[in-house]
Amino acid sequence: MRVPRIYCEKSFAVGETLQLDDFASGHICRVLRMKAGRPLVLFNGRGGEYSAVLTSADPKRAEVEILTFNALDRESPLHIHLGLAMSRGDRFDWAVQKSVELGVAKITPLNSERSDSISDAKRLSRKLEHWQRLAQSACEQSGRTRIPQILAPQSCRDWCEANSECPGYFFVPGKQGFAEQMAKVKGQTSINIAIGPEGGFSEAEEGLFADQYDFNAVALGPRILRTETAPVVAIALFQYFLGDIN
Repeated sequence: MRVPRIYCEKSFAVGETLQLDDFASGHICRVLRMKAGRPLVLFNGRGGEYSAVLTSADPKRAEVEILTFNALDRESPLHIHLGLAMSRGDRFDWAVQKSVELGVAKITPLNSERSDSISDAKRLSRKLEHWQRLAQSACEQSGRTRIPQILAPQSCRDWCEANSECPGYFFVPGKQGFAEQMAKVKGQTSINIAIGPEGGFSEAEEGLFADQYDFNAVALGPRILRTETAPVVAIALFQYFLGDIN
């Protein structure tokens, strides 16, 4: 029987009885249909996870008893900050979810010349909350114990300026191959990855990355990948060469 993992941002300790929020309570009781006495795992994003048991299956205010703490760590040794151009529909959601599953540490939506943007403050606030919830759900599913932060959108220039302390990469068909590039950065523990929108970054943006901020232009093989596919391939390759996929 699979034991579900639930994120709870509160601080708690072994021996305590904890009341879950509406979202977690509804998910446990309505979606998973769990009854009192069922085991579950809780984590609060501060590292490690807790074994617990459901003591009250109320869909609005479920309660659990914290039994034991496991100080495990499933976070990647490679800190990846993903700059991801905004895209329409559920493509951006999908890219966020899969990037978190693969171990990305931080995600910043990028406003590029060819990407979508969100100008309405209320809509942007709802989107950021939605993306952060996606990240939490992906951590619950994948076994991660820390929640990546989804930052507010930035221009490509502002993002580069704020994250210039470690190597950066962006992806252009026909450029240097991935394996050749990786041979130069063995042992690196922090990187920035910029993924362009449908149609790619503009020539001016490519010049910004390469010439002003020393980002490395790399090809992800001979084919052109969609904007939601590229981050999955890039992160998986970086995790293989520099991280914890082996």
